[in-house]
Amino acid sequence: MQNRREACGIIGLSEDASEQEIENRYFFLMKRYKYLEADERPSLDEPLFAAINEAYRFLIGYVPLQKVEFRELKWREKVQHIRDNYMMEIVYSLVLVLMIFAVGIGVSEVYMAFQAGAKDVGAYSPAEFPMAQHPGHK
Repeated sequence: MQNRREACGIIGLSEDASEQEIENRYFFLMKRYKYLEADERPSLDEPLFAAINEAYRFLIGYVPLQKVEFRELKWREKVQHIRDNYMMEIVYSLVLVLMIFAVGIGVSEVYMAFQAGAKDVGAYSPAEFPMAQHPGHK
């Protein structure tokens, strides 16, 4: 695809078509081609599916993703790449580690409370436990 005029001609629009018009026309053509059988071709004056796709991609400025060689990136580019692609995983991992740490501290505190309570058996008076003084309670 060399120019906008050619691309617009393939999908059947004028050169000054808006992005919305281009998308609407593309999806109209895709619906039209969707129901064609594998061996069926559009009429002779219509462009082929591949030409329509190429024209649409040219008009919307589609650029295929480029393979990134992480080893070849500079230090700042590596940090940016990690931040752009793995930020959610990093955040989830940090939250998980903090939750595990908090649970560990809680378990440690409970264990220490049990240890302190085991050493002071009988240190509490019945007045501290009103349910024990209830007449219906055994």
